[in-house]
Parts: sequence; structure tokens; C-alpha cells
Amino acid sequence: MKDATRRTVYFTGSLPAKGETPFGGGEVGNMRTVRMLRSFGYRVTAVRRYRSNARDSKFKNLLTYPFRILGSIAHWFCVLLFGKRKNSVAHISGFYGSTIIVETLQVFVAKLLGYRLIYELRGGGARGFYEEGNGFYRKQFKYILNKADFLFSQGRENEPLLKSLCDRPVYYYPNCVRKGFYPEEMPSKPSDRINLLFYGRIETEKNPLLIVEAAALLQKEFDNVNLTIIGNGQPELLGQVRNEMAQSLGPGTYELLPGCEHEKLQRMLADKHFYVFPSVQPREGQSNAVTEAMSFGIIPIASPQGFNRSTIGDDRLIVENMTPGAYAERMAAIVRAGETGKYSQFVRQRFLANYTEQAVFEKSRSFYNEIFQSW
Repeated sequence: MKDATRRTVYFTGSLPAKGETPFGGGEVGNMRTVRMLRSFGYRVTAVRRYRSNARDSKFKNLLTYPFRILGSIAHWFCVLLFGKRKNSVAHISGFYGSTIIVETLQVFVAKLLGYRLIYELRGGGARGFYEEGNGFYRKQFKYILNKADFLFSQGRENEPLLKSLCDRPVYYYPNCVRKGFYPEEMPSKPSDRINLLFYGRIETEKNPLLIVEAAALLQKEFDNVNLTIIGNGQPELLGQVRNEMAQSLGPGTYELLPGCEHEKLQRMLADKHFYVFPSVQPREGQSNAVTEAMSFGIIPIASPQGFNRSTIGDDRLIVENMTPGAYAERMAAIVRAGETGKYSQFVRQRFLANYTEQAVFEKSRSFYNEIFQSW
């Protein structure tokens, strides 16, 4: 595409440091966006927004907060200052909430330097943050929306709020799973055991202890229930999860593994039946892990947080009651009814129809063509 090669996107968001594995759904999703834009033939300059490190203490993260803001703004300013304005766009991948200050400053810099601007709402909870935020927060959020030329949203649930606060065009931009990661054919699931899985950032809002307790309840009713948890997090919380697994689950029926390279996850997903996702994370949007699990025919049993409901597409897989018993019972009911195969096929087909790389890339290419052709 000759014209596409002259188009430039300056992209900023949560990205891994050079040589590091993406950590959490935000980094995975942003890396996918950068790769997608480059596949269109665009020239992409990616600017990392510095974020807290889940492995560090809360005190250290608080102490380094001002330096992370200054570093992010200074890097963004320098790139845009010496960048080209013609046939280019600045794309800010935002999480609002606690990151509203740095995003407001990045929007200000981009508009000050004369760039067309896309603001992408990556996570969920936009309405909650806005309604619960103070006057200063609301002013910043409105400023961002009204200074942006175009808005991207991971979930359709955001659209009513956005349209009530601004008149900017809103594009629905869901996550997708990279071709080559998910299997061409859905793997067969073992019939002699029940395998549960969680992977991602291990943090209090993801309720990892609830997952362990739900698995323990299932082990009281069914033989051969196994739990695998994969991810990194605060050492104190990881220690609590490890202790709870040792105390509540049968020997040899559980694993707590550190986060690994994305490609290494494939062999760990093939034989899993349920992805347990009781998240109450305020920023939860369309979880990368949920769509990846669906691509392997793994049945998500999830909270209604973020965009889980619209992503999964069946309320019977959504658990409103945030207790181990409610999660265990929802899985147990599916097993008792002999419906694991039925739901596995359902989530796999929903994934193929909505969240493949091909489907999302084609729609996104049309969005970007429209944006670049609008001036």
C-alpha cells in the first residue's frame, strides 16, 4: 500500500521495556495494536508510558510515581516535537482512572504540537470512575474526550457515557487473539478430570484466593479437580495464594507458576475446562485472557466486571455473587449436566466470529482509513 507507507502513527501507552515480556492485559493489547498498525504499512513510533511494577512494594511505587509521570511526558513531548504533523496521527492508549493526570498531559502535548488525536479507552469502569470521581477528575476526563478528534472504545458499554460528554465519533475496537496463538482445531478436553485455570496479573482485585477456595469446594464433590494459576504479583499476595493452595487443595492437584512468555502459554491451555475470572478490578475491560481462553474452548466463569458480559455472550457464565461457593456451584452445575462440551463449543465459536485477528484487523483498517481520509 503505497499511500499507507506515508502514514505515521505516534502511539503511546503501557508497553513493556525493551526485551521484556508484556506484563498484564494492557501491555499485551497495546503490543498487539502496534503490530496491527505496522501490518497496515503505517510507520509506527511507540512511546512507552512508565508504569508501576507489581513486583515492587507499594512504598517504592508511590515514591517513584512523580518520576514516572515526568519521564512519560518528557519522552512523548520529544518524540512529537521532532515528529511530522502531515499525514500522521497521535494515538493515546488510555486507562483513565488513576492514570488520568498523565493522560491529560499527553493529550495537552499532542494538541499543543498540532497533531490529530485518537484517544483509546482500553479498560472498563469509565462510568464508575466518572461518577465517583471528584470535580477535578471529571474536568480532566471531559477535557480528554473533547480534545480528541476520534475515540476508540474496547467495549460498547462505554458508548452512552462518551456520547453524553462529547460529540466525537466513537469506534468499537475489541481485543483480538493473534493468529498462530490459538489452535486451528479446538483441542479435545480430558474426560477423567476437571482442570481449572487462571492466568494474568495476580492482584487482590482479581480475587486469586476466591479461585483457590472455589477449587477446594469442587474437590469435595468431584474427583480429579486440578487448579493452575499462572502470573506475577506482589510477593506477599503470592505467598498467601501459595499457602492457601497447600492448605485447601489435595497434594499434586495444583500449580502456582510465574508469568511466562506468551507463546509458552499454548501448551498450558489445551487441556483446561474452565477459566475462573472473579475480577473486581475497576479498570477491567475486555480481558485478553478471557478471549484467549475462549479460543481454546475454555469456558470462562467470570464476574460482570468490565466487558465480561458482552464479551462472553451468555449470562449463565457470569457470576454476580462474589463468593467461592457461587463460582464453584456455577462450574459444578455445568459438569453435573454434562454440558462442558456444549459450552466449550459455544465459546470457541463466539471467539471465531468476533475476536480473531482477521476480523478485528479488517474492521480497524477501515476505521484508520476513514480517519486518515478525513483531512
